[in-house]
Amino acid sequence: RSSRSSTISISNGNGTSAAATAAPARRSRAATTRSSNGSAAVAAVAVPAVEPSPQQQQQPPEVSQADVGSDDPDSDRELQAEFHESQCCQDVLDIIADELNRFSPFHTVTALNRLAKLGRNLPWKERSTVLKDTNFILLLDRLVRQAPLLNPFQLATSAYSCAVLQIPLYSLKTGTFSMLLPALEAATSAQLKQFNDRDVSSTLYAYAQLKPHTAVDPQQKQQSHSIVLQLAGHAQSLLMKKEMSGQSISMVLWSLATLHSNSPSSGIATSSSGVVAAAAQQLIQSDVSYDQLGSQVVANSIWAAAKLGHSDLQLLQNGCDWMARNPQKCRVQEVLNVLWAAGAARYRPKLLATLAKHIAGQSKALKPADVASLFHVLGIFGFDFDLPANKPLLQTLLPRAAELLLQLKPSEVTSLYWGLGMTKQVDNTLFQQLTAVVAKLQQQAAAGQQRPPQQ
Repeated sequence: RSSRSSTISISNGNGTSAAATAAPARRSRAATTRSSNGSAAVAAVAVPAVEPSPQQQQQPPEVSQADVGSDDPDSDRELQAEFHESQCCQDVLDIIADELNRFSPFHTVTALNRLAKLGRNLPWKERSTVLKDTNFILLLDRLVRQAPLLNPFQLATSAYSCAVLQIPLYSLKTGTFSMLLPALEAATSAQLKQFNDRDVSSTLYAYAQLKPHTAVDPQQKQQSHSIVLQLAGHAQSLLMKKEMSGQSISMVLWSLATLHSNSPSSGIATSSSGVVAAAAQQLIQSDVSYDQLGSQVVANSIWAAAKLGHSDLQLLQNGCDWMARNPQKCRVQEVLNVLWAAGAARYRPKLLATLAKHIAGQSKALKPADVASLFHVLGIFGFDFDLPANKPLLQTLLPRAAELLLQLKPSEVTSLYWGLGMTKQVDNTLFQQLTAVVAKLQQQAAAGQQRPPQQ
């Protein structure tokens, strides 16, 4: 190794940089510097009892001394410095190539997490090159063997990093990719009682991103489903002990709602009803400050609870009232998510016009799905656009909807059409255009039903 050290500029991911002193240069690594590529009281509800599957109950594999890695403090500090100073994924892969046999579980997880941070914004073509790299496969293979040694934070970080990198853990039945998830799940099941709120929320978020409903192996799909329910049950236990932050509540609910949306027949909505009810109860306590929670936590929690079939009118009232009083703190999509939840529960906010006005004021930020959702919700409540105070809203929202007409999906077309009809806004060009499109969609649907099945 060279004894020299140098000062380099390191991107911290938000456009700024900081000076750092580089570790001794590695002879086998490229000499050129690579560019960086740049995350209250609770109702007494039963915790679902989810027994580990037979595969999870198996004894973990024996870990050899070689898998433990280095226990030399000086060596650890050197490796950590090199990970910290890595500027691109190739830098990390070079470290793996040179030092993998020294990696303790801490180093292995650090390397994977560093790759996730550096590779998350890469185009898929470049990221897939990393996933195919021999040194990356060797890293995952070591992680498989070290999984029984990981602590809860490392297990959660590993799952989260896999999700960020979009590793196809469910696509194959053989090979390292197919072995990693069972290893992590066995260790997670064994240590679940030690998971804190961040560990639980990060792991559930990872599952939502990894999409277990796509698993080609039915046994693996069932095992992941069991782990998800165990995590949800543990989250409920933490809620009942008041050991879950607002951010973690939001992530848990969002993740469960996403998993349910991806696979409605999985039973996640029913199985997780207890944790959803407990979360809603915590969020409506008088000592909970929505100002401290922030608009994203409030909106995601309310949307996810509704998506999972839980309607808490007090939670909806608190959320709608807070957003109506603090529109400057909310993004338009967040307000739309809360209004969608209100519509699903048939809860008409007292300040509905105020919320609609805030959305209309940011009409250019509306996407096709946003426009369709907004008019559908306003249709549910029979919103009166003909009132003098509401006419300016229609004059803003109708042109934006017309601009996005050609980008609407069939389901969005019908939502917008229905919303305009329910708000009695039928004497305009947009409604006439939508009428023609809906008629065409109906004809296509009828033709599809009459078409003989393919042999």
